[in-house]
Amino acid sequence: MREIGALRTLAALVLRDLGCALRTPTIVFMALVGVALCWVIAQWSGSLDPVDEDVRRFLLALDAIVPPLMSGSSVALFLLAEEREHGACAALARAGVPLGSTVVAKVLAAMAFTALVALACLAVTAVPVDCWAPSVVAVTVASLPLLVVAAAMGTVVRTYAQTSGPCLVLVCLALPPQLATLDAALAPIAMLSPVEAGAVAVTWLASGAVPAEGWGLVAAVYAVWAAASAAFMAACLRHRARQDRDACAAQTAAQI
Repeated sequence: MREIGALRTLAALVLRDLGCALRTPTIVFMALVGVALCWVIAQWSGSLDPVDEDVRRFLLALDAIVPPLMSGSSVALFLLAEEREHGACAALARAGVPLGSTVVAKVLAAMAFTALVALACLAVTAVPVDCWAPSVVAVTVASLPLLVVAAAMGTVVRTYAQTSGPCLVLVCLALPPQLATLDAALAPIAMLSPVEAGAVAVTWLASGAVPAEGWGLVAAVYAVWAAASAAFMAACLRHRARQDRDACAAQTAAQI
């Protein structure tokens, strides 16, 4: 029964976070800008005769990178920062909801938002309909390490204004696969990105292009990022626990 109650609480938190994301102008605006960017580039590439294959690869990589970078990670990072700044995390903790459950809910909500935006990006870039479902699954699963990193950083920032640094980190992690479609010299760097697996999966599903580095290496890099992001999350949760203890001790000392 305790496990069922925990799952119900988690489901309620995820639905709450999705509602908060849809009511947050910054998150919605960034998602719409990402979809609009995909549409504009798709319209421009469609006017080329013949169609430039490099531009096509750039567009497919964009379909895989925009959803986690401009929507999913925003949900995980911004909502956690806002809740801490406005005291919602403390209120949930007093209600018996541990911080770990709050963070897991943010990651799940971020994955759902990523899937929704990925579907929109695929639709506006004229990717074949039969590729939509597997591409959305590939992008969502491949985005998990980046979303966990975003949530981990969201647990330790104290205010919404402090999210600019984490945003820059996320851009640096996600952008190399996009740039590698423009300059092959960046391919070794792109291969190490946490979203490279999503980019090569969408490209393969839409065009049949097999990654030059091979699927084995792509899977290995993804596994390393999954483990590293989990370890980073654990470290950030420990740091947050120390921050909360110090804040509580300071508050107690001030009341004496």
